[in-house]
Amino acid sequence: MYDAFLVAMLYPAMCYGEDIEVRGSVSKRIWHNTMHYVQGLVKAYAPSFRNVGISARGFANAAKAENLRIGTGFSGGRLVLHSS
Repeated sequence: MYDAFLVAMLYPAMCYGEDIEVRGSVSKRIWHNTMHYVQGLVKAYAPSFRNVGISARGFANAAKAENLRIGTGFSGGRLVLHSS
């Protein structure tokens, strides 16, 4: 599934007026919403952008894994305060 890559490439593709060709499968719902709604939202933000064509090799839905796993991240960071 290449849904995330399709969404990530939409903004630069619209900026440069280049069509998107996905050499893999995307979900039909993501493709449909990107073609019919998301591009309009992006153009409302940046009117000079152009609608682009999006093609994919096929459509597929993500399958839910039998063993669910959750990944989280936390960066406590380091706060350093300097006084003058």
